[in-house]
Amino acid sequence: QNRIMANMKLKSNENLRAADVLVSGNMLSSSIHCYYYSALQLSMHILCSFHGLDYAKQNSESKGKDSHTQAESTASFLGEANIFYKVDYNKNIGILKMLRKRADYSETLIVDRDIKSAKKAVNSFSFRCHIKLYFSHGSAS
Repeated sequence: QNRIMANMKLKSNENLRAADVLVSGNMLSSSIHCYYYSALQLSMHILCSFHGLDYAKQNSESKGKDSHTQAESTASFLGEANIFYKVDYNKNIGILKMLRKRADYSETLIVDRDIKSAKKAVNSFSFRCHIKLYFSHGSAS
């Protein structure tokens, strides 16, 4: 189980790096997709590693629903420690979700300001999660 948990965090980091590569190649819509899924995969990692909700259970609970049920569970978990985490998480995952929908389903093109918003959101989200993990478990892994 520990290796599987580490794999999800690796996937999150890989999506974050892939987004940056796509931006440098001027593939902005595709980069938004990667930023969003990086945040979602980190959510899944947190729920599994620190809340005991394994990936199989997360997947079964979200089956047939909006594929982003993990985000709501993560917000709830973060809110247990401090309401600021929940508000920050909801704000930033909301920005990423809105941009992902626009990038994937809208005729509107993604522009540089959207990339800046996505980067700010994913970086804030990741920072808050790492701070939460540090204070909860003594190490910022």
